[in-house]
Amino acid sequence: MSGGVIDVPLQVRCVVTLRCLVLAMAFGFVASTASADTITLSALDAGRYTNAGDHDPNSTSINIQTFLGSASGNEWRNWFVFDLSSVVGTIQLASLQLETSVIFRQVEFLDPPIEPITYTLFDVSTPISNLTGGGTGKTTTFADLGTGVALGSRQLTEADANQVESVSLNAAGLSLIQQSLGSQFAIGGASTNFMPDRMRLLAFTEGPRQLILEVPEPSSLLLGAVGIAGVSWFRRRRSAF
Repeated sequence: MSGGVIDVPLQVRCVVTLRCLVLAMAFGFVASTASADTITLSALDAGRYTNAGDHDPNSTSINIQTFLGSASGNEWRNWFVFDLSSVVGTIQLASLQLETSVIFRQVEFLDPPIEPITYTLFDVSTPISNLTGGGTGKTTTFADLGTGVALGSRQLTEADANQVESVSLNAAGLSLIQQSLGSQFAIGGASTNFMPDRMRLLAFTEGPRQLILEVPEPSSLLLGAVGIAGVSWFRRRRSAF
C-alpha cells in the first residue's frame, strides 16, 4: 500500500481479468446460440401472367404451367408482393411458403419416369403497380417473372401435392430482401426445366402465401455487444499491465 492506494499483486489482477474474459466469452456464446426472431408476412397480392401477357387482377390464382404445344397463352408464371415496411434487422434466412394442390407432369412421346418440376423464384424489375394492375399483352412482364436473378428453387413431384411447401431463398434473395426493407418487395416464379413435348401443371390453393424471415433477436444483439465490449476491456487492461 502506497499513498493510500492498494497495490494489488499482478497474479491477482491476472486472475480477475481472466474471469472477466471468461464471462465476456460466455455472453458472446449465448448471443451466438440464441434463437432468431421469426417474422411471417402474408402476401399483399399475388397472381399469374400467361405467355400472352394476360393477367386478370380479380383472379387470385397463382397456378403455373408450361406447355407450348398448344395455343398461345398456355404457359403461366406467378408473382407475389410483400410489405417489408415493418421489418428491421439483418435477414439471416428467408423462404416462401405455399400450399400445393395438384402437381401434374405429362409426357407426350416419352415414357415415365420424368424429372420433377423445378420451381424457381426470380427478382422482378416490373414496377409493382404495373405488376398488380393486370391487363393484356404484357409479354414483357411475363418474361420478367421467369428471367433475371434466380433467388431460390425447389424440385416438386406428385408426392409434394396437398401440403405446405417451402422454397428457401439463396444469398441473392436475402440480399434483395435486405435492400427492400422499408418498402414493398415483389418476387416471380416459373417452371424452369421446360421441355416442348411435356406439360407441367403446378397448382396452389388459397392457403398460405407467406414470406418467412429470420432476424436476430434484440437480446442476441445486446449480448453480442456485451461480449465484444468485454473482450475490448480485457485488451485494454492487458496493455496497462
